[in-house]
Amino acid sequence: MKIHGTAKGGALSKKDFGVAFGGGALSVELCQENGGDTVGINPETPYNKFGYRMNAGFAAIDKTISSVVFYLNEGSGATGNISAYVGVEGSATKMGTVDVETIGAATSGGNPITFDDDTHEVSENDVFWFENDEGRENNANAYWVGNAPPVTTSPLDNTTVMFGGSGDWDAGVPPPVDTINGKNYLIAVKVCITYS
Repeated sequence: MKIHGTAKGGALSKKDFGVAFGGGALSVELCQENGGDTVGINPETPYNKFGYRMNAGFAAIDKTISSVVFYLNEGSGATGNISAYVGVEGSATKMGTVDVETIGAATSGGNPITFDDDTHEVSENDVFWFENDEGRENNANAYWVGNAPPVTTSPLDNTTVMFGGSGDWDAGVPPPVDTINGKNYLIAVKVCITYS
């Protein structure tokens, strides 16, 4: 886990200085850096969700998430869009959309793709995730934590729960997510969130 004092993860810039010392809330970046392997983002199963649920006590509860960064690769001839959300299905905030042809080919650690078109005030059990948009074709890849289910704690923070694994998951159940009969419903990935 890594926590930074600014959204950029380094020294305060002029923009950040005004926020940090001008009475506004200081932005915090929280990252799950594990993700040394990739998992295919298969468009034939477009309702797979890749992300985390935020449980009681998570640092971003009652804060505002302003950006989510996922680490992706274009894959082989992938086309179409991937969108990121915060909230729960039916009342989630769409944080942005990326055309997979623009995210870049395979590189160690993945290409950081920032979704920051909107903001979302976090409630307990909200989820941040991404998924394929309708009509996407050919696999892209996400860097993921690669644990086999059932997984009940997250290396991002012990107050999140990740859902997903390397084999026997029943992806397709939209957030809000639960563990049902030992099956898991989110695929845990390398990610950074910024909140204030």
